Amino acid sequence: MTKYGGQANKNLGDAYLLVWKFPNPDELKSKLPLEEIKFSPENRNMADMSIFAFLKVLARVHKYQHIRRYRKHVGLTEAIENYKVQMGFGLHQGWAIEGAIGSYFKIDASYLSPNVNMSSRLEMATMQYGVHILVSGKLVPILSKEVKKLMREVDIVKVKGSEEPMKIFTVDVQVEEIAEVTDRFKKLMIKDKKRMLDREKFVLWESLKRRAMTTMSVYRNDNDFSDLRKKYNKQFGIHWKLAYDAYVAGDWSQAHRLLRDGQEMSPDDGPTKTLLRVIENMSERPGYNAPKDW
Repeated sequence: MTKYGGQANKNLGDAYLLVWKFPNPDELKSKLPLEEIKFSPENRNMADMSIFAFLKVLARVHKYQHIRRYRKHVGLTEAIENYKVQMGFGLHQGWAIEGAIGSYFKIDASYLSPNVNMSSRLEMATMQYGVHILVSGKLVPILSKEVKKLMREVDIVKVKGSEEPMKIFTVDVQVEEIAEVTDRFKKLMIKDKKRMLDREKFVLWESLKRRAMTTMSVYRNDNDFSDLRKKYNKQFGIHWKLAYDAYVAGDWSQAHRLLRDGQEMSPDDGPTKTLLRVIENMSERPGYNAPKDW
């Protein structure tokens, strides 16, 4: 994670807080809409690599031999049918209070902010939408043009405590047919592993700084990313856009028909199932009509 600019801060149960700091934070203080701000390459690189870091974790959780071994653990398989290690990721952007938080008796170096809570909500919502990653519309405008193209908008939501609707996005990946591999660091001492990772991190960020490579070239040249995207169905992506636009516009009858057609192309697509469920549960009768206040 640190190789790609992130820092692990703390864990709460089975959830972890990870933080990426923008090199030029003053750009985020502009009163312009995010889409109109000309972000520096350094900030765009940081945003791109936050997405990439989660994709790397996702791929390795599903391909590393020592993690896949848990799928055959007798205790786990007896308790949970078809058990496998799963992870969901929520990414959001915004301000936070950083520092030592607590009392004389217990202090944590951490972050407090509604934006931290939003990241947590996005992570939990990955189960609702049936995806591995959810990215907020507050982060997507900062991504480079190439990485933005990987994003699929899946909904516009209002969360509790906020009146402003927010777009949410995912990255389409598949993890079911990734070939098993051995972790190249598994037999190394921690100090040797850290030394190698520090060196790789230095080379990566210096190359991005000198523009010897782009973040998209990092994506394209990575085996883990290729494995995650090898089953991507471009035709389904085009069909989804038509269905989603109809859904947002309130033409739920058309959206329902298109989503049903799309489900035949990709039966396990989580966002398709979620929007179908919304339409079928919230429609004005008769037919599939959006609520009058939509």
